[in-house]
Amino acid sequence: MSVEQRILTLSESSDCNHSRELRAIALEVRKREDRIKQLEEEIMEVKNKHSVLVADVVLDEDRAERIKRLEDRIHRASMAFFRDGSDGHVASQMLAILEEERGKP
Repeated sequence: MSVEQRILTLSESSDCNHSRELRAIALEVRKREDRIKQLEEEIMEVKNKHSVLVADVVLDEDRAERIKRLEDRIHRASMAFFRDGSDGHVASQMLAILEEERGKP
């Protein structure tokens, strides 16, 4: 039996003045229980939003790391092509192709 029910049961067996006071207390208990439930729901929403933000941060960090590795490859490839290419024109075309990758999301 809930606190509210116990108070209401007690109020039925009490005199009129105490009965009103006990019903007012029962109403206040109900309001506070409703507020607790509302706050618990808000906490769950905040926890869910936090989880989404943490996942976004992890994803962004992963993307940044992949971008860094790709840029390193592009740099190394460009150095190798300019150094080992048959001529500057071929190396420059190959570099242009690699540079296209840098601009992709």
